[in-house]
Amino acid sequence: MRLLLLALLWVPSVPARAGMVHSDGAYCAKNPDGSGWCGGTMRGFRNDPGPNTYALFALGHDGTFGFTANYGNQYFRCDFATPPAPAFQSAVASGNGYFNVYWNAAGSCYWGFAYRGSGYGSSY
Repeated sequence: MRLLLLALLWVPSVPARAGMVHSDGAYCAKNPDGSGWCGGTMRGFRNDPGPNTYALFALGHDGTFGFTANYGNQYFRCDFATPPAPAFQSAVASGNGYFNVYWNAAGSCYWGFAYRGSGYGSSY
């Protein structure tokens, strides 16, 4: 009985969590014409097993805003023709929210969205 009790005391405790937690992920796809999309979380790109995987949103001093990624040893890039709303820029630049970016064959980002919420925390 004492051995069992000692064994139970030795088992490391795991914090209990309630609520929905979204999985981190990294995804990109390119169509034959060059159009495509990328999505996931920054932590998902960072933790991807590919040695060259990354995602980057860049804001230029002149207000230009673009997206660059490497996923599956394939390069992806697009530029927003008009800078997206500051709220979108802020959401993708901070934290670990989920994002998607879509671009056309000319390499112009035409649609993007970002989710921020309790399910996309940075501590789990």
